[in-house]
Amino acid sequence: MKEYGIVQTVAQSNDVVEERCKLYPVDEPYLLIHAGPHKTAYKNIQRFEQTHTGTTSIQTLIYQSESLLKKDNIRIPSNKDLPGIFKDGGGSMLNLAHCMLSKLIGDGGQMNQSKCNELRKGIEPFLKETYENKQNVLIVAEDFDRVKIDFGRLHFYVKPYSRIKVVTAYRRLHDWLPSWYNEIVKLYTVVYFKGEEEYPSLVQWMEEKYDQFKAVHAMAVAQRFRDAGIAESVEVLNMHDETEPNMLDNFFCNYVPGANMMCQAVREGQQPPKSNKGVDHEYDRVAVKASLLKKIPGLDRYNPGRVGAAIKALAKERGLDDNLPSKCLNQTMLDDIFTSELSQEKEYFPKFFESQGGEEGLRQDFEKKKHKFCALDVNLIMERGTFDPIFEELSKDWKF
Repeated sequence: MKEYGIVQTVAQSNDVVEERCKLYPVDEPYLLIHAGPHKTAYKNIQRFEQTHTGTTSIQTLIYQSESLLKKDNIRIPSNKDLPGIFKDGGGSMLNLAHCMLSKLIGDGGQMNQSKCNELRKGIEPFLKETYENKQNVLIVAEDFDRVKIDFGRLHFYVKPYSRIKVVTAYRRLHDWLPSWYNEIVKLYTVVYFKGEEEYPSLVQWMEEKYDQFKAVHAMAVAQRFRDAGIAESVEVLNMHDETEPNMLDNFFCNYVPGANMMCQAVREGQQPPKSNKGVDHEYDRVAVKASLLKKIPGLDRYNPGRVGAAIKALAKERGLDDNLPSKCLNQTMLDDIFTSELSQEKEYFPKFFESQGGEEGLRQDFEKKKHKFCALDVNLIMERGTFDPIFEELSKDWKF
């Protein structure tokens, strides 16, 4: 109400102000969606919730009497409440996101209409119960970053909740894009080693899909939710903000209203084990290419990374990793990444932006990490036979 300089009771008698402020009764519960995007530590939120209760089941978390979230009057839907393809460890919340894709499977989802009908039957009584009990609901599902989310359908599915809050997590493009690439190519390993598709380098991937993946960056996701007009608030958490010890502290203490017990727990150091850390797949591409060219025995889905790591170690040991041919992202695209970050941080995180040294501080961080946008020219390495001695040794000694 600060914008209008009046108190809430007066504002509630003014239809224009009430509509623009989306006023709700003091005890109106909220439903908060952490909408990712991918590779912004969202799984750590789920892992903390699971680890703290000593179980891998989100369902146990909800119903266990000593649950921190329940003490905070916050509920998380269980597998029973969100049935579908995705299951334990918070994965069931992805079912809801996939049922919000406009054409479901036609838009790349994993849930068909029949499964979504079952999900609707599961979530409806859960939300009715929590709403009547004035409980808040937390949904953590990174696939809400998809472009084809049907927000009207989402608004319908989460009734009777009308106080919808959304949080996305901002990670700089020059950090996020390489991490997201590593996650995606890991999922397609089988396709690559079978030769069904070429294993793309980060440079190839960016040149082909840059606009497509910028569309699922935090700022774009947040803007789609704002444009949809279904949320009371849409906030962007800055993962680079060092005023909080880590992302979990920031999320539970500053973005989840009333999560006092959870906030206290993370601030006291109760954290999930670090996992899902991205790794460099450059030498995986070397291993896959060598296998397809029959320079080494055929790979299966589990060992491109192990073979790639062995090639990398032997190349370093023998001094063969110096001055390898590579290709780098074109300057136009690099400039777009930097200017996008510059405009985003100036607009959305001005205090942070200035505290980091403004444009010069951002540029220094960008230049320090720009090497990530260069990739080995695997075809040329194979043509020159640079690693052939390594391939011969591995073929003799390695159990593929």
